[in-house]
Amino acid sequence: MKICHYDEGLAGAVVGEKLFPIGDALIQAGHLKPGHSMLEVIERLANEPAAMKCARFALQSGSALPLAQARLLAPILNPPAIWAAAANYKAHQAEMREKMGSSDRANLSKDELMAEFFLKPASSIIGPGGPVILPRVSRDVDFECELCAVIGKTARHVGEDRALEHVFGYTICWDFSQRDPWGRGRQNTRNIRKGFDTFTGLGPWIVTSDEIDDPQNLARGRRDGVDLRSTSRTRTQ
Repeated sequence: MKICHYDEGLAGAVVGEKLFPIGDALIQAGHLKPGHSMLEVIERLANEPAAMKCARFALQSGSALPLAQARLLAPILNPPAIWAAAANYKAHQAEMREKMGSSDRANLSKDELMAEFFLKPASSIIGPGGPVILPRVSRDVDFECELCAVIGKTARHVGEDRALEHVFGYTICWDFSQRDPWGRGRQNTRNIRKGFDTFTGLGPWIVTSDEIDDPQNLARGRRDGVDLRSTSRTRTQ
């Protein structure tokens, strides 16, 4: 399923060019309360099989509206945390070594790479088509297209072999970064440079994990209008 957040905070599912509301069905079945957040929608769908069954039934029995008539929002606005890996694509690592003088991470162990993770604040989230506000202090703002795993089941001390069992689905994250004046020769500045308002673009929806055979073999790309400007695959991480 493609789970979306639209208009005045409603939950829906996208099928082709149609959008099916699922929030009311989940409320009527007792899985959600009025005024729910998308975080609660994700938690219920990820942990209650009956809730997921109810949402799927709404696609078959409910009425739909044209997707083009809906205003899509970020699929989640209040995640407990947004963890991000720095320069996680090999090509981007090479680019950052040349452009910013970054260190070579090729020989770092998995434990050492954990020190390269950083947090982005929820206040930086914007949805599809939202304006990005450039900070006055910077003249060099960059952006990266990232695969974002949405965790649906609470986990702690989970090994690699079972980690994906806790993933509800995947969405796209546009990670904006201020490269100057604090990006070169300074440590621990990522939270600031990547945490400005509007610097985390999420959406347009969450694709549930059952529809993604291999998250390490997905194509990602960027279009300027109808022209495909750049493309790569997640296996190059």
